[in-house]
Amino acid sequence: MKLVIQVNQTNRIMATSKEYLYGKQARKTSRIADALSHPARLVILQQLQKGDQTFSHILESHPLNRASLSQHLRTLRLAGLIDYTTYGTSNHYTLNYDYYPQWVKMMLSGLNHSEALSIVA
Repeated sequence: MKLVIQVNQTNRIMATSKEYLYGKQARKTSRIADALSHPARLVILQQLQKGDQTFSHILESHPLNRASLSQHLRTLRLAGLIDYTTYGTSNHYTLNYDYYPQWVKMMLSGLNHSEALSIVA
């Protein structure tokens, strides 16, 4: 947890955490907005709306290299938008709908897969 140093009106130094300053909900929304800020991640989320996908299956559908796809999946996972389960040597990715705010569900429902994919390419 990062600390922010502030000087109050009596010139006393106070250390407060970002959690105190911004709140959990604001940080959660910020992480989600950051994760949704790249067209490739939007395409990945739309693809996962069709059902669970393995890393290899997602890779076949996108003009990304393995390292780039791995980073995009990591960003989505850290934002709480997707989960994965390991079966043997493959990871199966799935949407974490329980975590989605309503505005994300509405946005993804209006996303056109072919338009988003052409932006990524």
